[in-house]
Amino acid sequence: MNDSLPTDDGEFGKKIRNRRQIKTLSLQELASKSGVSIAQISNIERNVSKPTVRTLRAICEALEFPMNWLASDSFKSDHPFIVRREKRREVEFGENKSQRVAIRKEFLSPDSCNGIQLLQLTVTPKASTGRRSFETPGQARSMLVLEGELHMELDNERLVLRAGDTCSFNQSLPIRYWNDGNADCRIILAITPAVY
Repeated sequence: MNDSLPTDDGEFGKKIRNRRQIKTLSLQELASKSGVSIAQISNIERNVSKPTVRTLRAICEALEFPMNWLASDSFKSDHPFIVRREKRREVEFGENKSQRVAIRKEFLSPDSCNGIQLLQLTVTPKASTGRRSFETPGQARSMLVLEGELHMELDNERLVLRAGDTCSFNQSLPIRYWNDGNADCRIILAITPAVY
């Protein structure tokens, strides 16, 4: 799977460049801090290529800002504790084999609540988070499958979650997940503390 992020007509690249310049980092310094090559960062900033989720995470960590900073600026809440359905921030990752967005994350909790984060994930058919597991120490996660089936590998054990099933774990465990079915899989995911 190509787990890249669309650049929102160049906005992601512009935001990364602006943040790098605010931090007064050269391309070389950001490359050194993130482990991403100078050429790749330059291409991302110029909207020549799309970053993978792993690459984007490394760049965001090096620049010390959350990934949801790259989400749409159109999110404006009428109340600090409420997120209206039509005002949800969304981030879409990559493409599946049918050239559809692979994974869409909708942010259900407001930025004012950084102790926990609630997201709705839609994993399209044959999409995955990648071949390699990932982990983020210091966090706990709980997920509820609303519809479809979610295949996952958690701490080197393969599991299948169906509609109505829940799974909770410390994020220090290695995890990856995918949709082996022919229909979208929708999940509610709670993360503590908030990470995006």
